[in-house]
Amino acid sequence: MNRHDLALLCPRAQLHFLDQNLPTVVYQTIQHWVEQGIPMTICRQDHQPAVQVKLAMSCFIQARKYRIAFTVNPTDIIEIQSPVLLSQILQDFDLVLQAQLKKFMQSLSQLDCQVYVYGSYAHQYLTQLPYVSPSSDLDMLLYPTQYDETTITGILKQLHLLQSHTSQAIDGEIKIHPHWQVSFNELQFARQHGQTHVIAKGIQEIALLELQQLWEQSNDQYSACTS
Repeated sequence: MNRHDLALLCPRAQLHFLDQNLPTVVYQTIQHWVEQGIPMTICRQDHQPAVQVKLAMSCFIQARKYRIAFTVNPTDIIEIQSPVLLSQILQDFDLVLQAQLKKFMQSLSQLDCQVYVYGSYAHQYLTQLPYVSPSSDLDMLLYPTQYDETTITGILKQLHLLQSHTSQAIDGEIKIHPHWQVSFNELQFARQHGQTHVIAKGIQEIALLELQQLWEQSNDQYSACTS
């Protein structure tokens, strides 16, 4: 289970909302989506009790966006799925950007790196409702099978080429260890400016990791200091 994975819930799953002060229609909307079989997003498990799984989803009610967090019993989860693939939302872009994204995915496929999306584009795909606006970022998840410096450098190079040839704002994360993901824009900045540490996010915590340690694939865990 990773952040941004999707949890398909039992239609009658009990949702324990963390914010009890929202309009009733917000809770009803989320419950209705669960009953329809729309998966919810797994987020960082920084809550109590630990026996619950924390999920999240965004919805628009009367032109206002609500970010909803809630917990469920693990027994109410039918299946944990991978995030939405970038290839599944290509129709949301113009033909020029479609071609650029296809070329990007082909380049990353050669580096054994899968490309997923989250955020507005993923929510729009899952709910079939309008989430994307002209100012929406394309939030991507880059999941390589190898976490060595050479592979990560190659992926960042292809990402830079894509960002250099499109006006579409692109943000997101790259997995640099089975347990850690970092903002790829922050990682690019750190490498370009000689920074020695980068903020990494795991399923249960956020940590400040030394860049050099990110390439030590032989270690199952990296030394980290909490940020």
